Amino acid sequence: MARRDPEATREAILDAALQVFAQKGFAETSTSALAAEAGVTKSLIHHHFGSKEALWDALKQREFVVYHEAQKALLEQEPAETLMEASVRLYFRVLKDRPEFRRLLTWMALESDASCRVMGTDLIELGVARLVDAQARGLVRVDIAAPHILLMFFSLVEHWFLLRGFMAPQTGLCCPEDDADLPRRNLIFLIDTSGSMTAADKLPLLKQGMSLMVERLTARDRVGIVAYAGSVGVVLPPTTADHKDEILAAIARLESGGSTNGAGGIQTAYQLAREHFDAGGINRVLLATDGDFN
Repeated sequence: MARRDPEATREAILDAALQVFAQKGFAETSTSALAAEAGVTKSLIHHHFGSKEALWDALKQREFVVYHEAQKALLEQEPAETLMEASVRLYFRVLKDRPEFRRLLTWMALESDASCRVMGTDLIELGVARLVDAQARGLVRVDIAAPHILLMFFSLVEHWFLLRGFMAPQTGLCCPEDDADLPRRNLIFLIDTSGSMTAADKLPLLKQGMSLMVERLTARDRVGIVAYAGSVGVVLPPTTADHKDEILAAIARLESGGSTNGAGGIQTAYQLAREHFDAGGINRVLLATDGDFN
């Protein structure tokens, strides 16, 4: 019987872990599932990594280092005049070409795992320093703080994957044949329906906007609605957009009145998001309110 190459076995386990963790996240993944995907025994996983937690950490390190090293090289070497565009292009390419990495980042956000932020601390510090330098040279506007510009950089790239489907019919940014490449959108709306939302430019306007959005969804997309006032309720369980009439009817039923129970709303919305998490899609909880979240 041929002996296993230890390094090849370790990489095979990591490859299998990427698929399973990207689909289920850390909390819902068992060592048995990891072993089955990798075609090895649980004891072999423990031999190479010690525990599920250590395997998870090793996987995040392996997946993040690809982006980390490339972005660090840009931040250290790219001329100031071209750095912003080069950095945006790099981050976009990484997220587009590595959907499993995108999903890992989503799971980390849902599970409050800050390890990639820790691993990326040096990138943030370098990025802020380069932005401050660019501001001093007159290459970047100075009325926005450098850390805020960096946050806008990440938001710009990440939200493209969410919004291009909504905007495609008007802009022509993607064609119908791109649908297979377009991640599914899995959206939970958390709507403040307290009495302060009664005005025409609040809940009624929000309902109009949500109805317009529904017309831009693809059949694979999914929408759920949680409303909160004095009490909290699931107005619409996650429903695919091929049932647009059901989604539009749920939006139409939203009415304002009563006090505010924001804490209960956020708990319900995130519970719904976790129960219906789409490992292959873009998952968001979207809050609409006119005031403090309490």
